[in-house]
Amino acid sequence: MPESLPPLRPDQVAYLEGATSILVGSCSSARMPEGVRGVGIRVLAGGGRVSVLVPTAMAARTLANLASNPHLAVTTASFPTYSTIQLKGELVAVRDGDEIDRALASSFQARFATEFAWAGDAITRTARIAVWPCTAIELAIETVYTEAPAPLAKDAT
Repeated sequence: MPESLPPLRPDQVAYLEGATSILVGSCSSARMPEGVRGVGIRVLAGGGRVSVLVPTAMAARTLANLASNPHLAVTTASFPTYSTIQLKGELVAVRDGDEIDRALASSFQARFATEFAWAGDAITRTARIAVWPCTAIELAIETVYTEAPAPLAKDAT
């Protein structure tokens, strides 16, 4: 059952835009699932849509899926708190990343390395995560799911 419906609350916006683990899930028209790591997310004005960035070189299947099936899910997670937010919705637009997107995607590597530093040599390995060029996928949010133990639980203050 969804925790909430759009628009996103301010605490959810802050959480999503600071996310370091972003997964984008799609399905082919034959319902074969596909996932790709996102490298940035921006909540668009009004809080009912997001733009998620995916590395173009890694997203060919996801982009092909979206051409025939416009439904997708974006899941973000914070490993220090084990909190997650999943957005489900429908494709609005796909476009090549621009310079603003490039800056956001480039900042992803450092945030990812910081969050996963406990795993060892994550900082040196994250420099190899492809972030550019990227494709921006705009999603109209239909449902929002949160999972605890999270500071973002619907009854949290």
